Amino acid sequence: MRGLARNLMKETKKSLKWYLIAIGILSLWGISNIGIINKDFISGILLLINAFFGVLFLYTGMKIDELLDKSPKFIFNILITWLGFIIINSLYNFVKGLFVGANIISVIISVLITIYLIKNLKRLSNETKI
Repeated sequence: MRGLARNLMKETKKSLKWYLIAIGILSLWGISNIGIINKDFISGILLLINAFFGVLFLYTGMKIDELLDKSPKFIFNILITWLGFIIINSLYNFVKGLFVGANIISVIISVLITIYLIKNLKRLSNETKI
């Protein structure tokens, strides 16, 4: 039974590609909120960083086969940095009083998915080399 669950949850290159593209699109969509959300400097910087990650995720998703083969460390660094950004952004929103219950669930899910992808990245990289 345990092997079955492991096979069902197995990350593939295709699923990683679509995850990265989806996150890229959602991150870029967040820029549309730039005039709606807080108008302080730090919030603007965080939105720009989020947009930068959006472009980076789109690029990585489009070039996933090549990157897994030649430089999987690049993808690993993006995911680790993204994880840090999620945490820093959440802490900032908490300090500003913008952190509500739904945000907690969203952050927990984002962190867990990112950790899951980081763990599977090495396996995907090794499978590409075979």
